[in-house]
Amino acid sequence: MLQKILKEYSPWVPAILWMAAIFYISSLSDPVSVITRVPIEPTSAEPSLWESIREHVVHITTYAGLMFWFVFALTKAKLNKENIHLQMISRAFFATMIYALSDEVHQIFVPGRGLDGIDLLLDAVGAGITLIVIMFLKHFQV
Repeated sequence: MLQKILKEYSPWVPAILWMAAIFYISSLSDPVSVITRVPIEPTSAEPSLWESIREHVVHITTYAGLMFWFVFALTKAKLNKENIHLQMISRAFFATMIYALSDEVHQIFVPGRGLDGIDLLLDAVGAGITLIVIMFLKHFQV
């Protein structure tokens, strides 16, 4: 019984851990400097071009990763052509975007942070990149 439960739900562990990491990092006032270990200078009113690019790349890669882990979980860790179909990919994208929206709402309650539509758009770009890569790999049977 326990083995059956573990087999059924263990593919979700990476997605859950990824979401927990996102939640923790989103609860910080300056999460990008924690990830990259390069603090953003608090003296400047507007972030530099490098700081903006760095933040955008972090959002895109974070949600590309979450999308991948949702696909992994929804296919029960069997990432093959038969298990990957449009309905499953759509569910993974929808789940990724719901989590991204909940993350932005969560940031309203974090000092120095807030809901940002650009961040949500970058999250969608990250999930979309994963979607495109998976569909490309499926099409070419890589």
